[in-house]
Amino acid sequence: MEYKMKVPEVIAQYKIILEKLWQHRDLETILYLRILCDTGFRPREAYLMKPEYLIQGKACLPPQYFKFCNEVEWMGGYPKLSCKTQRIAEAVSKKQGSYFTKSQQDYMTKIKLYRTDERFTVYELRNMRIEMRRWIYKGKVY
Repeated sequence: MEYKMKVPEVIAQYKIILEKLWQHRDLETILYLRILCDTGFRPREAYLMKPEYLIQGKACLPPQYFKFCNEVEWMGGYPKLSCKTQRIAEAVSKKQGSYFTKSQQDYMTKIKLYRTDERFTVYELRNMRIEMRRWIYKGKVY
């Protein structure tokens, strides 16, 4: 019987995957994974990110792409990207004009390829980030 991954397990898998992607110099997939982790977006929403949607370090997807716009209101506004993710995004967009050139499935496949725990999915990463944002917004984390 499989059980839900705990936060330290999810973080460990995230670090392992990032390390392997850095070794292969795959900045697009690194950016995709970091956007997923920083924002808590669904995989399709992260894939739709464009340079013009990054406003003052915040990932501001237009309402037609963001499935649950009302969530933004009660979770403290648009998610902010880390400085490192912003630098990677800037480097990738300078090089090719957009963030992603391959299909979303290509990025998902690479992430699955480099994981060491079969239970890890990008949805585990998303769930962890959403839960953390809820705790912070509700004042449960100091």
